[in-house]
Amino acid sequence: MSVNFSWPIYGQQAQQKFLQSAIVNNRLAHTYLFYGPKGLGKKLTLSYFIKSILCTDLEQKPCGSCEYCLLLERKSYLDLYAIGDQGTDLSIDDIRDFIKRISLAKVHNQVKIAVIYQVENLNIQSSNALLKTLEEPPANTIIILVADQINHLPATVLSRCQLVKFQALSYQDMSEWLKSFDLSVEERLTVINLSFGRPGLALQLMADNLETFKKLKQ
Repeated sequence: MSVNFSWPIYGQQAQQKFLQSAIVNNRLAHTYLFYGPKGLGKKLTLSYFIKSILCTDLEQKPCGSCEYCLLLERKSYLDLYAIGDQGTDLSIDDIRDFIKRISLAKVHNQVKIAVIYQVENLNIQSSNALLKTLEEPPANTIIILVADQINHLPATVLSRCQLVKFQALSYQDMSEWLKSFDLSVEERLTVINLSFGRPGLALQLMADNLETFKKLKQ
């Protein structure tokens, strides 16, 4: 029986296929690292990856109506832990508290999922504190790290992760995606030229006054 994945994500087809295949074949890694510049859909992909891991429907993932889809929708899934989404440095105390929390017994009859956003903000002490947990994750736990860039992450951390690199969309893909928005040809070209293949940045540009950006191009 095939599974239909309803992920509203434009681009990143190879990345989506890789993650979806891991779910279907029950070959999920203990630790993932989603990385790439802002605006490429890392957080949106992460959200649907988590929903699809937990969803119990065998044909549609996420189905939006099973017990776990509803718990996630209500932000009531108690075995989901996340830190770092405020963009501040992650101290060793933050990491130690995070490790302590994900070592607790499960509340639900599913896997625990632990997310660290902006993992590039780890300092040396925080990285070392996290490393042992990456080497030996708690049972039934999937750890997902998210970073805009990984140049300064220790090799010891990188080597413990399944790397998922997010890349800029092509000109053609951006053009096709922007057809669903109410933009003139000139506005569409402006957004494409200034967003550098990053849908998230394109959405920000469209939320602003495009006339300003047209003037900047002249």
